[in-house]
Amino acid sequence: MWIVELALKRAHTFIVMALAIIIFGVLSLKQMAVDIFPIIDVPIVSAIFTYTGMSPANIENLITTVTERWLTSTVNGIEKIESTSISGMSIIKVYLHKGTDIGEAVAMVTAMGNAVMEYLPPAITPPFVTVSSATDVPVIQLGINSKTMSEAELFDVANNFVRNQLATIQGATIPFSLWGQIQTGHGRPGPQSTCGFRCLGQRCGQCY
Repeated sequence: MWIVELALKRAHTFIVMALAIIIFGVLSLKQMAVDIFPIIDVPIVSAIFTYTGMSPANIENLITTVTERWLTSTVNGIEKIESTSISGMSIIKVYLHKGTDIGEAVAMVTAMGNAVMEYLPPAITPPFVTVSSATDVPVIQLGINSKTMSEAELFDVANNFVRNQLATIQGATIPFSLWGQIQTGHGRPGPQSTCGFRCLGQRCGQCY
């Protein structure tokens, strides 16, 4: 074949080319970034609402659905929206189109979260807004148990002590503790403390 004849006639040229490929290959291998997933420019903005004591069904109907409607009409560049409603918490993930200005999207989601408060249950706090990427995956899942502490006490320890210590690790993003039981107190308000909406002793931010 002609390539073999060329290599035999110009042996020194092919030797130099082979050495150059080996040298540059080794240098490129040492400088190559190592990651589990490739870099995907698909930003995600998450809004997390918390309302202690509310059931998942009410969370979905009163918080998640209302917020999703506001997001679709106020935030630009939305590709899709995913939401999760659990006991006392609503997690809404807004997937943006590739190349969308993430700073502008965060500002719009934050402004929407403050504006929608008027249409959500009373005494709810503004959402916690975070930014992530499609390639972000959890690197560790930590669970705690005890033979002497109740589920509610374990939840308090995980959320108020363990979570705060892990948050000091550089580059770590610590989510809110899940699947625990939140400590609650029960009380019966008197007639003078009930609001004009006839809350009948239920949790109402205007009664206290």
